[in-house]
Amino acid sequence: MAQSNVETMHEIYGAFAKGDVPTVLAAFSPEIVWTEFDAPGSPWGGDHHGHNGVVQDIFMQIMNLFEDVAVIPEEILDAGDKVLTLGRFRAKAKATGKSFDTPFAHVATFSDGKITKIQIFEDSGSIVNALA
Repeated sequence: MAQSNVETMHEIYGAFAKGDVPTVLAAFSPEIVWTEFDAPGSPWGGDHHGHNGVVQDIFMQIMNLFEDVAVIPEEILDAGDKVLTLGRFRAKAKATGKSFDTPFAHVATFSDGKITKIQIFEDSGSIVNALA
């Protein structure tokens, strides 16, 4: 089971890179809780619930505010019912033309083959600075 969770994470990052949101959402429980730890002024900090919350509060914000978006997993590590991904998040703010490149840690919790919770740790201050 744990290995398939790691494989699922590889599939999610690949699908996101192609803009294939339906494939990404198919890996998420309908009751997913997506938590972004944020800096003041972050466009997506806090908890986001369900597929609609993730799409509207996270994915649409990213697409509306940034271009040249890349979420690059560098390591995906098995931790039982959790999977830890370490990588880089890069983009350029549409309004300012400023870019950022920040490391991230994503912790995904699985239940019955679906992601029920994801916690996003990144330097949200660098993202906010790119928007200012």
